[in-house]
Amino acid sequence: GLISFSEIPSFLLGLIILLAFAARLKIFPLAGAVTPFANYSGPLDAAWDIGYHAALPIITLSLTQLTGTFLLVRNTLVTVMTKDYIRTAKAKGIGERLVWTRHALRNALLPVVTRVGFMIGMLMGGSVLVENVFSYPGVGSLLREAVVARDYPLIQGIMLIMAVSILSVNYLVDIIYEHLDPRVASYEAA
Repeated sequence: GLISFSEIPSFLLGLIILLAFAARLKIFPLAGAVTPFANYSGPLDAAWDIGYHAALPIITLSLTQLTGTFLLVRNTLVTVMTKDYIRTAKAKGIGERLVWTRHALRNALLPVVTRVGFMIGMLMGGSVLVENVFSYPGVGSLLREAVVARDYPLIQGIMLIMAVSILSVNYLVDIIYEHLDPRVASYEAA
C-alpha cells in the first residue's frame, strides 16, 4: 500500500488527496495558507490555522518521498543483519535490542542519511507543483509566478536560497555522517 505512493507524481497525488480530504470529506480546507479574515485570539491560534492549511501539502510531499526511504531502510537492515560483526555481537551474548540499536541500525542509517539529504532538493522541486495544486502561497508558487512574469532577479534570488539550503543540508549530512561512522572523520583528517 505505502510503496505505491512512490510511483504517483506529487501533483497527481496532491489532486487525489485534495479531492478526498478537502472536497469530499471536508476535513481540510481547499486552498490557501490561512483562513481568510480570521481573527486569532493569540499566536497559538494563528500557528494552528497555518498548520491546518499546510497539512495536506506536507502530507503529499512526504508520501511521495517516504516510501523510497522506507524501502532503503528495510533493504539496508536486511543486508546489515547478515554481516559478520552482527553474528559476532550475538555470539558474545549482547542482547538483541543492543545489537539492533548499537550495531545494525547505526550502520544502516548511513545510506538513509544520504538519501534524506538528497530528498531536500527533491522536495523543493516538488513544492512548485504541489503548491500550485493546493493554491498554497509558498516559495514554489512564488517561483512559478516569477517565471511566468519573467522576473529574473526574483528567480535568481529564489534559486540562490534553494542552493544555499541544499548546500547547508549536505553539510549537515556530512556532520551527521562523522557522528554515525567515526571512520569518515579519521579518513578526512588523513
